[in-house]
Amino acid sequence: MEDNKSIITIPRGRPTAPPLSLDLTDIYTAENRLPELAYANPSSANSLMGFFNTACNLTDKYISWIDFEILQAEKSLEDAKSEVILDKAPEEFERRKTEGKYKDISIKYSEDFRNAVVAKDPVYSERLDILNSLKAVRQLLANKAKSFARAYYSSQSIAENKSHAAANLPFNGNIGQTYLEDQKNFMGKPKIGGYKDGE
Repeated sequence: MEDNKSIITIPRGRPTAPPLSLDLTDIYTAENRLPELAYANPSSANSLMGFFNTACNLTDKYISWIDFEILQAEKSLEDAKSEVILDKAPEEFERRKTEGKYKDISIKYSEDFRNAVVAKDPVYSERLDILNSLKAVRQLLANKAKSFARAYYSSQSIAENKSHAAANLPFNGNIGQTYLEDQKNFMGKPKIGGYKDGE
């Protein structure tokens, strides 16, 4: 982790590659603007649509980068596992058969034995931790991307509904006049519920 709290540093899928830094400043800014949907109007809804669309695109870009690193990490993990099974597991089997407290115990060179040697191998464990870290960061960003996508569609719905309402003004029973207009400016008695007073 770096001094800037908006930047996260993640490991790479290839053991020799340097760490990757992701700047989440715009993503955190987008998260802070999510409450604005509660009081959005047509103008702000259109603006929010563009803002959340940009945030979603940035998050998806980061997810794509991490997906590539996950593929690399899975390959590195399989390489480490293969090395253990082909080279280290046979050596460990022979050692346990001939040395120390294990030499009097019947040990079979089975799949369970090989898997146990793999699980205890430090290189394999380190690469497994890297893979799990990348998957965790990916899930974190995927959840944020879903929030931004929902926010985008909510903004779109607000903008479209308000625009639809503006195009279909509610009439109050007086020809050419709506409830939104001042009743005092209409010639004659204003109607309430479609009827003149006293009818």
